[in-house]
Amino acid sequence: MHRMLKRQLRKAYPNGMPKDAEFTLFVEIVNQAYKSMSEELRITERSLDLSCEELNDRHNTLSKILDALPDMSMWLDQQGVIRDIRTGNFDPPLVSKTQEHGLISEVDFIQNSSGMQKFLRNYQDINSKKSEIELNCGERTYFVEARITSVSKHRWLLVIRDISIRRKLIELQTQRLDQIKRTQKQLQGVINAAPTGILISDESNTLVMVNQYICQKLSMSNQQLLGKDPLTFITEKYRPEYQVEIERHKQANNTILDSRLDLIMQLPNHKTLTVEMAFSTLVFEDKKLVITAITDIGERKRLENQLRILASTDPLTGAYNRRFFNEISGKSLVLCRRQHQDFSVLLLDLDFFKKVNDTYGHATGDQVLIATVNAVRACIRESDILGRYGGEEFVVALPNTNLIMGKEIATRICLSIEKMVVYSDEDKPITFTASLGVVTAAEGEALEQLINLADTCLYYAKENGRNQVIDFDYYKEHSIKFTAKPLI
Repeated sequence: MHRMLKRQLRKAYPNGMPKDAEFTLFVEIVNQAYKSMSEELRITERSLDLSCEELNDRHNTLSKILDALPDMSMWLDQQGVIRDIRTGNFDPPLVSKTQEHGLISEVDFIQNSSGMQKFLRNYQDINSKKSEIELNCGERTYFVEARITSVSKHRWLLVIRDISIRRKLIELQTQRLDQIKRTQKQLQGVINAAPTGILISDESNTLVMVNQYICQKLSMSNQQLLGKDPLTFITEKYRPEYQVEIERHKQANNTILDSRLDLIMQLPNHKTLTVEMAFSTLVFEDKKLVITAITDIGERKRLENQLRILASTDPLTGAYNRRFFNEISGKSLVLCRRQHQDFSVLLLDLDFFKKVNDTYGHATGDQVLIATVNAVRACIRESDILGRYGGEEFVVALPNTNLIMGKEIATRICLSIEKMVVYSDEDKPITFTASLGVVTAAEGEALEQLINLADTCLYYAKENGRNQVIDFDYYKEHSIKFTAKPLI
């Protein structure tokens, strides 16, 4: 029987318990109830022991975590009493463990900081809040992040984290960004002042900066150009050459490259722009940039072409001058020999041209020379080469032309000149004729030798009646000796 039941029965029946069967059954039922209660009590005690042990473990773990954290933390109750302090990694510490169980309002760094005082005001009425606060602790100033959180009905956790380094980094980063912006603004001002177009692209070939000059040339705004690939503005023909140059600059390590390229840009209005592109590299903010300076050279190319024409042509008639005729005709002769083709030369001289100048003046004589060149051009092929060899003397190189074909061309020229009429300043009609000599190159003959042989045929034509064509075969057959050049 349960001991508690025995004590109670002895108190109730000091002279012994009744022998009644129902009473005996009742006692047995009560006894079982006591046993069950005892068992449940033992289970509850064991559970309480485990719960206390678990709570202690959790408390110890939490304490270790708080000790390991660099943040300073304090547990506060509703009256502002500090129940626990973790000093964190502040050096020197803001508080000490000796200040536990004191009032938070009496802590030095709280008294010296109006920001912290404002932050802790009425903390009992909030669940959680945080703020960045400046703390002045003697000669040391901290920037901290303060957070207070309600963890129970009567407990609040105040955590203070030192963010001075983070704030300093943010400040330095802000200063750096401001410096970059100022530098970019200065750079933008410099490139805007440049009298050429400037494109600055990064390693992905994306435009990161352009100037006003190129915006005007392309009829696009700064924002429309940024982010685009400059390749889209290069005509198809020049894109491979442009890409090779860009890649060469991108891959150059610690090497300053400076190169130039003439190419044609495609404008959005479908017009083209002949430009010179000068490439260079720049390392800015640890990024390699390719700078492309663009100069409109359309006018320069036009002037160069004009100079080329002036250097290679007779300014009066437009025919090639003697020097340039010799240069390109010599190349043509070499090519014809390499390809086993004939090459002929005809020499033309106007008959009695001095009389035209003396009678009608040099201005009319100039018109006769111009008309002669026009007549010759009308009778020759595009591949033939026409030059003014001096005065009223003209020479034509005939690639891939034998003597028979050369004589046919010369005859057409002779007849065409004979039929021409030029009017003087007094509107008087002037007719004139020409004598021509034709020769076809033999093996090993140079251009100068061919012209000399054609000259011999020409003056044979003049000696024997003028206004005719004499080829070298005819000359060899009918001339007995070399005759001196006659007076014109």
